[in-house]
Amino acid sequence: VANPRGKGRGDLQGKVLRVALDWLRRDLSELRPGALALVELVAGGVLGAFMKMQDYLWQVEPRLCEVDPALANNPGLAAHLLELEEQWDLGDRYLMDPEAFQSLLDTAASLDGFRAQSKPFASMIEECGAELFLVLPRLVWLAALQSRDGGRQVLEKMLPSVSFDTEDGRCAPLQSLFTECSEALFQSLREATDVSDALTGVLV
Repeated sequence: VANPRGKGRGDLQGKVLRVALDWLRRDLSELRPGALALVELVAGGVLGAFMKMQDYLWQVEPRLCEVDPALANNPGLAAHLLELEEQWDLGDRYLMDPEAFQSLLDTAASLDGFRAQSKPFASMIEECGAELFLVLPRLVWLAALQSRDGGRQVLEKMLPSVSFDTEDGRCAPLQSLFTECSEALFQSLREATDVSDALTGVLV
C-alpha cells in the first residue's frame, strides 16, 4: 500500500531479527555493563524497531485502505520505515558475524574495565569531549592486542591492510610491546589525575 511500485529495500532479511532475539534471550548476567549496553543497543534496537512497525500496522489495519501510498504524505509510516531500515542495517553489520561481534563485545568490556579503574577516564566518558576521541583509539589498541582479550577483529575492521593473525610471527613483537604498555597504562591510570597525560607518558 505504501510503496506500490516496489522500489523499497528488499534485503532486510528475517534472520537479522532471529539473531537479535537469540542474543536477547541469552543469559547476559556475566557481561560487563559496556558489553551489555552494546547488546541492548544493537539487538534491542532491531527488536524495538520491528515491534514499533508491528504496532503501527496493527493500528492502521482497520483503515488500511486509507493509508496514503505516498510516503511524503505519510510521515508516520515513513518514520517507522526509516528506523526499521537503520536498525536492520546495524544488526546486519554487527550481529551476522558472531566472531566479529564477540570481538566488539570484548573490546567494550575492556574499555569498561578501564572506566572502572580510572575516575578521570570515567569523567571523560561522561563529558564526551574532544579529548575522549584522542584517548579511545589508543585504548582500543591496548585492549585488542592483549593476549587475554579477543578484540583483534575490531582492529582488523579499522585497519584492513594490517595483519593481526596470531600465528603470524610478525605480530608477536607488537603484541608483546602492547601488553607491556597496557600493564604500565593500568598503573598510570590508577595514579593519574589527567588521563591524556597518563596515556602520553606510556604511549609516546
